[in-house]
Amino acid sequence: MTTTKPAIVIVPGAFYKPWHYSFLHNALVTAGYEVTTGDLPSTGGETATSGNGPDVEVVQSAIKAYIARDLNVAVAMHSFGGLTGSSACKGLRPQDQANEKGVVSLVYLCAGVPIEGVSMLGGTGGAHPPWARLMGEPNTGIFMFCDNPPFQPKELFYNDCTPEIAAEATQKLEYWSEGCMWSPCLYTAWMEIESNYIVCELDQALPPQLQEFMVTMEEGKGLWRRVERVRAGHSPFFSTVEETAGFIRRCAGEEGM
Repeated sequence: MTTTKPAIVIVPGAFYKPWHYSFLHNALVTAGYEVTTGDLPSTGGETATSGNGPDVEVVQSAIKAYIARDLNVAVAMHSFGGLTGSSACKGLRPQDQANEKGVVSLVYLCAGVPIEGVSMLGGTGGAHPPWARLMGEPNTGIFMFCDNPPFQPKELFYNDCTPEIAAEATQKLEYWSEGCMWSPCLYTAWMEIESNYIVCELDQALPPQLQEFMVTMEEGKGLWRRVERVRAGHSPFFSTVEETAGFIRRCAGEEGM
């Protein structure tokens, strides 16, 4: 009997647009998956959002569209997308749906592993990243950008990429709504949905030691299935696209990948 592959929803991190995930998106489509990469309102809009509620709605809509077509869904989340994607999965497990289709796998790509009720700023003690430049007053619908000297995006996000990719990826980064950092997670999804994590060993933005800590916190409560490591920086979908796509495919049920 042929088993239908789950659809895949990719949730971008802060400052990133769908273009940044195009290599990964295309690799998964080539492997036979239906894929949606979210274009999140908090990033690059004319007006900053006051929180990540609009982003959560975009991701939820993508998931629900696949469920309505009787497809299960794997949600792949990058960086801050871990909070957005986790929140979006609330109430969308197969057992929550009349057709018994829903989110069956979570894939954290060097992403935050959030806890319900805690915001990113809550998790960092109220501190903004030192590499982020804040433009305006906190939590008032303003933007921030990731070029606070002496930190540079090429070193933070693309330290293992080719110079050409690093230059283009940096040029395509957008302003991000600072209010998202104040938005609490709505759902500790990794405690109720099968979860997986890829630790990026060369990550300069989210240290690998912190990535490993997040997977082991609340020991015994998470539904972790796979935790693998890759020699990549904060954007493994550029430098190790085949390995990253293969990891997602394994998390989606392709055991031989």
